[in-house]
Amino acid sequence: MSWTVQCPSQTADTLEGTARANYETFRGKYNDHEGAMVGMDEQFEAALAAATVILASGAVGTSAAVVTMSGHANPGHVKRDGWSNDSIVVSIAQH
Repeated sequence: MSWTVQCPSQTADTLEGTARANYETFRGKYNDHEGAMVGMDEQFEAALAAATVILASGAVGTSAAVVTMSGHANPGHVKRDGWSNDSIVVSIAQH
């Protein structure tokens, strides 16, 4: 199941609250499809951790940034015919 969360104007201190709220809103629009939402939740947590570390490092500056996290999770993170492969994308751009 594919997922995406966009969080404009974020810092390392504000990202977690905004991202979790936006993810829950996104997640609430869907029913679990063959157990894929567990994997989607795992991917979101990994993407959030990575984005938080990057923002805190100053690697994209110290001002607010636009953070976009997305991915695709298959049940059990196992490749399946007819499904996209698992992926996680984290994009952070100065705002």
